Amino acid sequence: MKIKLLKFLLIAVVPVVFAACERDDPETESASLQASAESESVMDEMDSEVLLRTTEVDYAESTTGCPTVTYLNTAGTFPNTITIDWGTGCTGLDGRFREGAIVVDVTGPHFSAGSVRTMTSQGYAVDNWEVGGVRTVTNLGTTANDQMQWNIVENNASITDPDGDVGTWTSDRTRTLVSGGNTVTLNDNSYEFTGTASGTNRQGGSYDSAIVIPLFKSFDCRWISSGSIEIEGRFNRTHTLDYGQGACDDQATLTFANGNSRSITLRR
Repeated sequence: MKIKLLKFLLIAVVPVVFAACERDDPETESASLQASAESESVMDEMDSEVLLRTTEVDYAESTTGCPTVTYLNTAGTFPNTITIDWGTGCTGLDGRFREGAIVVDVTGPHFSAGSVRTMTSQGYAVDNWEVGGVRTVTNLGTTANDQMQWNIVENNASITDPDGDVGTWTSDRTRTLVSGGNTVTLNDNSYEFTGTASGTNRQGGSYDSAIVIPLFKSFDCRWISSGSIEIEGRFNRTHTLDYGQGACDDQATLTFANGNSRSITLRR
């Protein structure tokens, strides 16, 4: 009888012990923090490509002559539909391989208050990471400080890695042009981002995130260079993704709820 009771206790207790260990292990949250960083990066990259291809007409094309940019109506008239098509793929001047297409529905010029750009991926991929979903960018006009703002909503957004694993998210952001607005080029523009997002990482874990210190990004830098995001993952624990103090590099710091931290390398 004692042996049976002992077996029962072991069976009952062991799962609890494993669950407690998993609950106390912040490393299980790293996939969600990484997913938040990826979602910020991949959609910003998509937005930058659209701006370069449709705003600066003299922007150099990739080394192989693609993408092709076609307009449903005469370029410069609105409303319009623009298709940016990399076809089966080519390597750009930045060394990145792109394929597929992005279809952009526009109601007016990007820098005009009230204009809306709706970007839809059609198999668009960068270095074999495929981007999905719809990104809607609405010009909100200027703030009291004469800084232009846009609302950015992402619906059914997704990223598929080269192994076929998929992460999904939705987000609602505000982008503020903090410098460079008085010139015609894009490369001297700098932006701040605020807002929230929620999603599921490529391992199937769900998360919610909120920008707690505005994210700062220069158009001519590949990465977000400062700001931080709080991410709530499993068991309602809150972790932090910190992009640093302004250096243009691919490093960020993940800090888990228990205080442990690690450095990560951002893709892009």
